[in-house]
Amino acid sequence: MAVRIVGHGEQDVRRVTCERCHAVLEFAKSDVLVEPQYDDAGEYAGERRWIDCPKCNSQVEIAT
Repeated sequence: MAVRIVGHGEQDVRRVTCERCHAVLEFAKSDVLVEPQYDDAGEYAGERRWIDCPKCNSQVEIAT
């Protein structure tokens, strides 16, 4: 494995595996996409967090 630049000044770099294509993805906090979630009554129910897999384009859920 070669050394590679992941970012500049990023403190929190994490890894996750895509369940669809099994690629190991490395990402920073700034890469995470966030969408609010609402229940059937329209009440706020939290946020969904994900990154897009660059290999298969699926949305990979990120735990907080």
